[in-house]
This record gives sequence, structure tokens and C-alpha cells, in this order.
Amino acid sequence: MIFMDGGVVVEEGPPEQVVTDPRHARTRAFLARVLDPAAADVLEHESHPSPQQPSTPTNLAAEPKEGPGEPP
Repeated sequence: MIFMDGGVVVEEGPPEQVVTDPRHARTRAFLARVLDPAAADVLEHESHPSPQQPSTPTNLAAEPKEGPGEPP
């Protein structure tokens, strides 16, 4: 069995070995997604940590508009 990432062979071996004991992080992440979607996030974060999210200003809400018959 051969596992490729971006057109490059990253792992190869007997299917039983590749599936039960993958060596490469991308192979593990792929198999986790296929075999157990709930575990995929854990392995994906190990191999590709997410960058810090930029902080978002909290007071971007628009000023409430006055409706008909409401005082200014």
C-alpha cells in the first residue's frame, strides 16, 4: 500500500502495517478521518497546529435605528 500527500509518497508498506501502525502524521490523520471522524481533530491538531486566531473587536454592533413613533 502507498499513501501519498501532495503527489509525494510519504508511506508505503503492507496494508496491514500501514493501516494498523502508520508512521507518518498525514497517514495517521487520514486514517483517523476515514476510520473514526471524531478522532480526526485530535490527530490533525498534532500534525498541523492551528495558528492563533486574531482578536475581533467586540463593539462592532450598529447603533439601533429609531423606528416610527419612537422618540429620538
